[in-house]
Parts: sequence; C-alpha cells; structure tokens
Amino acid sequence: MISVVYFFYLQDDSKKKKLSCILSFINYLVKFKDQHSMDGISSSKFEKLPYTLHHRFTEMFDVTESRRLPPEKMNLLISYVLVLTLFSDDFRTDYRDIAKDLRMATLTLRQIFEHLGCKFISSEKVSYATLPIPLTFPQIRKRKKNKNKL
Repeated sequence: MISVVYFFYLQDDSKKKKLSCILSFINYLVKFKDQHSMDGISSSKFEKLPYTLHHRFTEMFDVTESRRLPPEKMNLLISYVLVLTLFSDDFRTDYRDIAKDLRMATLTLRQIFEHLGCKFISSEKVSYATLPIPLTFPQIRKRKKNKNKL
C-alpha cells in the first residue's frame, strides 16, 4: 500500500493524522471483509473491531444472519478499500499489494480498478493503477443515421 517512507517524511502533523486514520479505516474494512467472506478467514475470526465501526459496517453492507456479505455488498466494500487506497497514495497505487491484502486475484482487482476509471502504468518492474485527475469517462458515440439509404 502506501510507502512507509512517504509517511515518515510528512512534515505536517495534521496530514500524518489524516493519513493514519485513512490507513486504519482501510485495515478495519479489510478485517471486516475477511470476517464476512465465504470461509471467514480464521486469522480474523476472533479479531474485534471497535463497536462503532462494526455497527456502521454491518448497516452499510447489510450483513444478514448468515454473516456472509451479498456479492454486490462485497464489491462495494472492495471499491471503498480501493478508493481510499488511491486517495491515501496520491491517486497512484501498486494494485498487486492490495490484491494480497484482499486475498483476491490480481486480474480481478485490475478489472475493478478499470471500472473505477483507473489507468495502468509500469515503471521499474512495478505496475501502478493511477486515477487521472480530473476524472474523465469515455464518451458514448452515437451512430449517425444514413439518410441516403433506400
């Protein structure tokens, strides 16, 4: 995720505090995902989330009695994690690290980044997902009607 070196070079304490809060929130989202995934990853089964966050996540992602997240809510949670990761890393992040944290295939995560509007660049054997600012979406092209057609 975010480079630890970058974090320590921040001079402004308010930026450090904001960044540490975002990273903690990402960590809690990943733990919540692990607890409510199909196999309920054993390493996160007994980890306790703060009550307020657990309650908020349960309401946001509509956790049922089966304790499994519906696929559309799982995708929403993953999208939150990716957007927060991009925001914390100046809109450029190594998606392979995030794939490991989320226990997902790199190709699947790459497709989600593409749906979010990210572009991919490679530098020094590392691939990055970048979000161009301002965000522009592809234009829908309309077909012109051929008036000369009989």
